[in-house]
Amino acid sequence: MYDNNMPQIKSLSNLLWSFEANIGQKDELVKFLTRGKGYTAFFTPTEVVLTLVQDKAEDRPINKREDFMNHNKKEPLEKQSIEHNILRMKMEGANPDTEIIGEEILEGKINYFIGNDPEKWVTDVPTYEKVRYQEIYPGIDLLYYGKSRQLEHDFIVKPGSDPGKINLSFEGSEKIEIDDGGNLLIQAKKGDLKLLKPVAYQNINGTQQEIESFYEIRENGNVGFLLGEYDRDATLKIDPVLVYSTFLGGSNFDWDKGIAVDSAGSAYVTGFTYSSDFPTTTGAYDITSNGVDAFVTKLNASGTELIYSTFLGGTEYEEGKGIAIDTAGNAYVTGLTNSSDFPTTAGAYDTTYNGNGDVFVTKLNASGTGLIYSTFLGGIELDLVYGIAVDSVGNAYAAGLTTSSDFPTTVGAYDTTFTGTGDAFVTELNASGTGLVYSTFLGGVNVAEAQAIAVDEAGNAYVTGLTNSSDFPTTVGAYDTTFNGGDYDAFVTKLNDSGSGLIYSTFLGGSDYDWGNGIAVDELGNAYVTGSTRSSDFPTTADAYDTIYNGTGDAFVTKLNASGTGLIYSTFLGGVDYEEAFGIAVNDEGNAYVIGYTYSSDFPTTAGAYDTTYNGNGDVFVTKLNAGGTGLIYSTFLGGSDFEWGSGIALDSAGNAYVTGLTNSSDFPTTAGAYDTTYNGNGDAFVTKFSFVPSVPDCRLVV
Repeated sequence: MYDNNMPQIKSLSNLLWSFEANIGQKDELVKFLTRGKGYTAFFTPTEVVLTLVQDKAEDRPINKREDFMNHNKKEPLEKQSIEHNILRMKMEGANPDTEIIGEEILEGKINYFIGNDPEKWVTDVPTYEKVRYQEIYPGIDLLYYGKSRQLEHDFIVKPGSDPGKINLSFEGSEKIEIDDGGNLLIQAKKGDLKLLKPVAYQNINGTQQEIESFYEIRENGNVGFLLGEYDRDATLKIDPVLVYSTFLGGSNFDWDKGIAVDSAGSAYVTGFTYSSDFPTTTGAYDITSNGVDAFVTKLNASGTELIYSTFLGGTEYEEGKGIAIDTAGNAYVTGLTNSSDFPTTAGAYDTTYNGNGDVFVTKLNASGTGLIYSTFLGGIELDLVYGIAVDSVGNAYAAGLTTSSDFPTTVGAYDTTFTGTGDAFVTELNASGTGLVYSTFLGGVNVAEAQAIAVDEAGNAYVTGLTNSSDFPTTVGAYDTTFNGGDYDAFVTKLNDSGSGLIYSTFLGGSDYDWGNGIAVDELGNAYVTGSTRSSDFPTTADAYDTIYNGTGDAFVTKLNASGTGLIYSTFLGGVDYEEAFGIAVNDEGNAYVIGYTYSSDFPTTAGAYDTTYNGNGDVFVTKLNAGGTGLIYSTFLGGSDFEWGSGIALDSAGNAYVTGLTNSSDFPTTAGAYDTTYNGNGDAFVTKFSFVPSVPDCRLVV
């Protein structure tokens, strides 16, 4: 049997990406090995051998001897897998006497108990976080490590050394090419590899400067790097962890509030801008600033240019608060407006401004050139909106806060009577934007505010937010039917598809201030909620990642079962200072991706994450929890030397995360070739894409 006795003191990502020393369990040429999804990597002095296995070992029972490459037989490396499943990355011209060492030893040991002869067992195999080839080329080290589900390697080039010496060949490949995005594609018979385009930068006197870098396929078919001019006495990093990262803004204040992504990997963002020179595109719906406007921007999949970008507003104040898209690429945008001349369309549900601040719901066509529909939504007092979702037939669901007793409701809706100083509302518009499918209040005698909304395949709406009403409506058998005290509790409510009743409704909180800011739903109907809490007794579950309140205010992540009767997991997420989470998304495996901001230098990060060091004055965090909520798969800071705020997160079908928000940092990290790598001043929006897709390997060069 194979026995991995690694204690649970590291994150899941570290367990997946440990490097195992060879102390007799493998061919003597192998110095270290690691296993990833669909491959095993063997590290020898002059090459890295990847065995690409169509019948993945990790998907079969762990007591099968063949799963572990015939450990007791110690067969030569080339006989341990089918020949056409092997890809060899050879370091041509490398030092054959290079010393390969493990770095950052882990607590866990691995034991191989193969066969009945104890003399052939191999026990107490040490594991490491990193493997280093020392002086693989003159003045150049090669370092391997894991980042989330990716195996990565750095070439570390000492001052005065020549990175042109790096010369890689790929034996077992059928074709090598560089795609339009600058990625290196390696085609093999039983698996293709992608090496993401290198991104290079140097820190010169505390300022990040970008360096051009490209893969080069040489005449003999080998691969190296092409670099632009750089300071040979300073550190150069070629870093592909961020697929792209870009500023988005003009010369005044700009803030992204919401993000969505389509099947092609294009990102759609909305927010608001004070900048008359906010970037727009020729032919877009509105390229003229009207003051403080909402905006809608679509970036291409590589983040290098705008597909379209438009203002959206009237002569007064607007904010875009949320965005969703349908399968045709139409963008549904909601926000708030103070403009009586906010653009509406003929036949829309409400074309007349109601006064004191209205909600708007606008559907933009796929090219961004025109409005399919646009409508006001509100009453005579202030109305605010925070979230939007779209179902499979194109109906749009909006949720927020109204102080208007005459906010529009529909006959048969759950609650048609305004009950307090401010009620939450949930409204469904039909696909043409001409009428309401349903619209309901949701609240008690005090304030209730809906902060986020999600919709399942059956058309049920899930809403989270905050309330200080002890009589906020809950349902029999729900997880928590009693207000917990303090200033506010979070709530989670599921409405049926007609909006006529509550499937469940529950409080969520402790004895202090708690509020829900983000919600997502998986295919089983489980609701994932995130927000912030100041309650040391906020409910957590026994085996959750963090059951102890950390300080001034923590983020939380909670998963409710489909009936709303109990918590599947609930965890704090934070450090000694203040955190707040605003967005959450869930992949098909049930992993939750969360974005927010933190003031804690000890906010939990994972080894090998993009940025494990707090940058000061408030950073964005991006965290991925495992499906059980027991550990972090990935967690990183994202920011520069000034303040950042993370507002929204979305996933594509491959599990890449797209995040957006606000930065005040001129040194906020951007990537070479991104749409805008220069801070525009006074606060910019940003859009950043993280790759979580298994790929082997990614590379960066440090000079």
